[in-house]
Amino acid sequence: MRPGVYEGQAPYVFISYAHKDTDRVFEIVSELDRHGYRFWYDEGIAPGSEWPEDIANHLNGAAMLMAFVSPSSMQSENCRREINFALSKRKPFLSIVLEETEMPLGMEMQLSTQQSILRYNFSTWEAFIDKILKCPDLAPCKREGSEPVAPPRQEGISDAQRELRLMELFEQARELHQKDQYSQELKLLLNAWDLGRKDAGYVIKLGRCYRCLGNHQKALEYYEKAKELDPNDPTIYGNIGVVYGTIGQDEKARPYYERAIAMMEASPASASSYDIAVTYANYALSIGRLGDLKAAKKNLKIAKDRGYSEKSIEYICQQLKINPKSIDRRFFF
Repeated sequence: MRPGVYEGQAPYVFISYAHKDTDRVFEIVSELDRHGYRFWYDEGIAPGSEWPEDIANHLNGAAMLMAFVSPSSMQSENCRREINFALSKRKPFLSIVLEETEMPLGMEMQLSTQQSILRYNFSTWEAFIDKILKCPDLAPCKREGSEPVAPPRQEGISDAQRELRLMELFEQARELHQKDQYSQELKLLLNAWDLGRKDAGYVIKLGRCYRCLGNHQKALEYYEKAKELDPNDPTIYGNIGVVYGTIGQDEKARPYYERAIAMMEASPASASSYDIAVTYANYALSIGRLGDLKAAKKNLKIAKDRGYSEKSIEYICQQLKINPKSIDRRFFF
């Protein structure tokens, strides 16, 4: 569920973003909402309204523009128009660059004189959000007397009711994850935290969600918390390996995969057959990228024998530039 938009006369932030960046943007906007800021974005257009006119009216009435910059937003004519309009009106302006982005020269020239925060320059989520919140132009847009709030507490319910609610939340979160709606999934999972669920399995879900949102530092933090709660769960080590592999640190990923595999083989009941197959496949990809193609083929063969799909095997082989048929040979060259 996305935060509600503000409709009123008090100062508010206009959010400019490309819809392809929705998950990343609304993870950040949800933090603004939690800290008590008023904002408006184009999902707040009333049915039957004329879209360009409504956008212009809300942008004209905004106290500042927060533009989320990415390759998608620079390809969006609407995003560029919103930025140009705000600059022509001399609106206070903050650009948040989600990833390294090549801009049209005219846009680069205009934005070079404006406040800008580069998401990829921050190693932690907290430092990044803190930098945004310190923007002085945001101050007038904060709701009077507001303080950061947590999800509402669930008091006065029985253990059975709490467990039922948790099961419902997790099922809803699973469905959202399958639809790649990670920001909405995260919000549901955080509600589960307030219901008292803090076991390793739940914390792993939070880490996975942050990883899918591209917040790798936060994902690692949650996987480390999960490891403290249950150091004997091999899937935690496999997930940490995935994060390091995703960010191009295969040397760091390798020992985590190896530990996960050793634990799974020593105690096969500690993980599902699917988790075991996936871990071997991910390990193969990492060591293959490190140059050990012989070992990569061997581990892909194990993954295949454990039920890893042919299509996924072919994808990894394509990444490593090896022949999929070669992993079925008895000896690897």
